[in-house]
Amino acid sequence: MKRAKQLGSALMMAALLTTSFTTLPQVHAESTFNPTAIQIDPPAPLVNLQINGEALDPQKNYIYQNEKDHYMVPLREAAEKLGYKVEWNQTKKMLELSKGPRFFMIQIGQDNYNINKMQVKLGDAPILNEGKTYVPLSFFSEVLKENVKANDRFHLTITSQDAQPDVHVAPIKDGTVTEIVHGKEGYFVTINGFAYGMRLGIYDKTEIVSADGKKLAVTDLKPGMSVSATIGAAMTMSIPPQATASKIVVNETVPELLATQGEIAEVTTQKDGSKTVLISNGIGLNDKGFESVLLKLSADTKLINTLDNSEIKADQLKKGQKIVAFYGPIATKSLPPQTQAIKILVDVELEQTTLPAPK
Repeated sequence: MKRAKQLGSALMMAALLTTSFTTLPQVHAESTFNPTAIQIDPPAPLVNLQINGEALDPQKNYIYQNEKDHYMVPLREAAEKLGYKVEWNQTKKMLELSKGPRFFMIQIGQDNYNINKMQVKLGDAPILNEGKTYVPLSFFSEVLKENVKANDRFHLTITSQDAQPDVHVAPIKDGTVTEIVHGKEGYFVTINGFAYGMRLGIYDKTEIVSADGKKLAVTDLKPGMSVSATIGAAMTMSIPPQATASKIVVNETVPELLATQGEIAEVTTQKDGSKTVLISNGIGLNDKGFESVLLKLSADTKLINTLDNSEIKADQLKKGQKIVAFYGPIATKSLPPQTQAIKILVDVELEQTTLPAPK
């Protein structure tokens, strides 16, 4: 009898437990959060997003808050309404955004957002969910530099800055190619040296043409060439600044030249009135460029101010000035080697003007 009571109690307890488990709601632990497989249930009320005054359909393009309470936004839908072209690069397994000269790349699962080949972290990686790529809302303000505003928890706006262009960024940068580097991130082309120059990121979509419109490849670019580059609005604050080139026009072709960057150690006037310039302990900017070299100037040597690309006279050359010299390729075997200078870029410091005292 006692065993029967115990058995009855056990069966009753099992029934209660079964009933309890079948009525418990399903709970997803944040520690098991899988960004590629999460099922997002639209919250109530839905988060509404307006882009340039046009609302995204919250039912088809719902926005949610992740485990960090950060808004996650469907990238393609939002970016296309801002005027960006969105494409999937199968070779690089990256999503590419382009708008005029502006170009960005993102990779699913990587909190590394590419701006002119510079990596920016936002604290949230892009995720793929049900065929849509989601990025944090901060992507639009911190990477694309658009105006983002949260009116309240459920009403967000993104406004394009196209109507307010940055007047401090020139769309065209003229200069002389001083260095071409090919690395893991692709090609970088530096124009006008270090102090007043710019480092340009070259992408697959960068258009490179001659002055008469003939299509060129990045491998056709050579140190000493005069170019005009169309650059993106986004620019790093590094020295030299770095930007993306959407187009490069080669205005002047040159033969294969050697290049050296350094300071003028000595300027000497010869008996015939011509001048020589000595670079000591410089940096060879290509494989055969010398660290130290004695440059012979002639009437055909171009002397260019890197600040504004204006021509200067040989009498303006001074000891201590930073220069990039293009020469050769023929040079003597002396120490230092001597050669004919073809073009010299000079960092001419701005002269300070003293204003007269008020009367």
